[in-house]
Amino acid sequence: TVFCIDCGSNVFDDIGNMPNFDCFIDASENCDSAISYGTMLLSTSSIELFGLLITTTSYMELQQGTESNKCIYYQRTESYNLEFTEEKVQEMLDSGLTQEEIDQQEESSNDSAQEMIGMVHTCEFNTEDLTAMLNRWKQGTSSTEDFNVAECSYTYPEVCYPYNLHTGVILEINNMSIGPLEILEGGSVIFEVEGVTGEVGYLEIVNVNGVNIKNLGVEGQMVSFEVNCE
Repeated sequence: TVFCIDCGSNVFDDIGNMPNFDCFIDASENCDSAISYGTMLLSTSSIELFGLLITTTSYMELQQGTESNKCIYYQRTESYNLEFTEEKVQEMLDSGLTQEEIDQQEESSNDSAQEMIGMVHTCEFNTEDLTAMLNRWKQGTSSTEDFNVAECSYTYPEVCYPYNLHTGVILEINNMSIGPLEILEGGSVIFEVEGVTGEVGYLEIVNVNGVNIKNLGVEGQMVSFEVNCE
């Protein structure tokens, strides 16, 4: 039997009094039972860090673990927003920046932060460890070490933006090793993707080992290109 429990939505703004989060905690206590619980919660939290107010909305889900006394915690980032705190804005004004320049910096930071949307965090906990962590969260206590007791994996969304690499430099892009190996006469470039090579020319879209590479540009030994962009 599979039960799906929708705990609704939760905002971490009334520490200790969050009935929908209580629903999620209660489900974690039964996660390792013979009944598989698919429990869902949409949770919004804010944290102030280095002059930034970071507000995140995450989809959370609990599933029965792979063995007794185990529970799988799944989290996907649905929204991620940054704004400068009033203290940070005043500090920037005092340093000589104009309000327009501050607004531009905030907008730029927020644009970059959107790359976090779609990140998936999956961890398998001992049930009692998961319940203890969620209870700490309810009381407003969290730590970067919260997940150290679990087996976790992370999946990052594919990000479409141009890369600039010197020939011979290989980077991990979207969990694949990609890089320009050699610039040929005429301006085309030999790329390597996970050990497979292919030639990409100006104004071409070439699939190299399952990865589309386009918008090629060459300046000296520096190569610009885009990966899997529409």
